[in-house]
Amino acid sequence: MPKVSVIIATYNRANYIRDAIDSVLAQTFVDYEIIVVDDGSTDDTRETVATYGDKIRYFYVEHVNQSTALNFGIARATGEYIAFLDDDDLWLPNKLEVQVSILENNSQIGLVSSEAYQVNPDGTVLYHWGRKYHNPLSFDQLFEYNFINHSVAMARKSVIDQVLGFDQTLQTTQDYDLWLRLAKICKMDYINQPLGKIRFHPGNKHKNRNQKIKDRLYVITKVENMAHMNYFQKRLRIAKEYYMHAEYFKNTESFLSAGKNYFKAILCYPAIGSYCVPENAPNTHLLRLYQIFRPYIQVVYWIGKGLFRKKNKQTKQNECYK
Repeated sequence: MPKVSVIIATYNRANYIRDAIDSVLAQTFVDYEIIVVDDGSTDDTRETVATYGDKIRYFYVEHVNQSTALNFGIARATGEYIAFLDDDDLWLPNKLEVQVSILENNSQIGLVSSEAYQVNPDGTVLYHWGRKYHNPLSFDQLFEYNFINHSVAMARKSVIDQVLGFDQTLQTTQDYDLWLRLAKICKMDYINQPLGKIRFHPGNKHKNRNQKIKDRLYVITKVENMAHMNYFQKRLRIAKEYYMHAEYFKNTESFLSAGKNYFKAILCYPAIGSYCVPENAPNTHLLRLYQIFRPYIQVVYWIGKGLFRKKNKQTKQNECYK
């Protein structure tokens, strides 16, 4: 039996999956199997994977969602360790070697992750994604911020089986939900070096941000996840979630959505601004005062800008019909 089972759940990514598979085949660690679970693709995925012959264990299932496809792959995995890879991402050549070594040398560690590079569609590095953490990682750290990316995570199959795998009711955020459940039963290790490349492109699932907000709120507000918190801590955590998504919408120029999520953050915790100060910001009384009022300013500014843009767009459309 192989030491590692590499699971790639895919759906209509024939244009990217070859790069993902090739990055596995280029690993310095070679005791692995590759399981591709095709979640009902209608493009050339089957034909693309078929070119690899018996190097791949390929399964086709009727289209449901990624969580179900991943659980299907886990159930058929024969390796001691499970390594996940999204069908549009890539690994650096030493990824498996580094992570297997950690798991082999510490039986108490159930999951290991790492930093990663964010890259554009052609593979050019855009950003070095990661933070410096002291190991072992705690549930509280992970609950505050999800720093484990699906494509650079490796876990013992035994602990994944113990928590019954991914929640198949989730359309997004299923990985974060799994990491939180694993954090309650085992230690986690974080490698402060990039071991993968996370590709950003127009077809990314994370573009469905409204669904992601819904799913993440469902995950963080689970009774078992908030059991250690008082009322105000719970409200603050939810407010931070809305604030994070507001920042995303602002950066992607979805101005109305940005303003609405800033407003939701304020409703949950009126002083949310004082908890969202940039890490490199100078520590001054004036700045702290500004941070408290900043979300309120953001609500007015971004909703106003969004409405102005919407009005201009409508005006242009009306002119086209004249």
